[in-house]
Amino acid sequence: MPTDLNQCRKKKVERKPKISEASELRAYSKEHIAYELSLLIALCELKETGIWAMDMAIYECRILHFRSILEFLDNHYPKDDDVIVEDYLQQGERLSPLDQDLDTARKRSNKEIAHLTAERIGGFQVYKVWDFANIFQRLSKVLKDFSVKANKELLDDSVFQLIDVFYQRFQQ
Repeated sequence: MPTDLNQCRKKKVERKPKISEASELRAYSKEHIAYELSLLIALCELKETGIWAMDMAIYECRILHFRSILEFLDNHYPKDDDVIVEDYLQQGERLSPLDQDLDTARKRSNKEIAHLTAERIGGFQVYKVWDFANIFQRLSKVLKDFSVKANKELLDDSVFQLIDVFYQRFQQ
């Protein structure tokens, strides 16, 4: 048995999704995927308040909802109870791998927001700032690709509408 945690994580195990019926997937997308997209869109519209704690909460919530969407779109080691993009794609379709900026943003969200780690960036260095415009512009392209390749029977119409709103917002 491997003792290195990374070796354990690299093993691909056949996934048995807990949600697999078309009606369940459609309902899930209407409630949960639409929620994540709605919140991310709303958070993108909020401006700084000048109140440190409020501004940090908005900033970190953007990252958390971004992370949820990104994990849905590109989950390398899904568990049986994870709902992932492959559950919604048309037969034979795949999304392209994430570009380097999105992959870096995912790693940062895992290290800086999702849990305490020695790899958190301290202080207020320039490289700690998130380039939301760039990241969300890139994410909007992945979401648009997903909307084209998705099985229309499995994804609620509200999700398509929200993807269009997000895409229009960040492709200007």
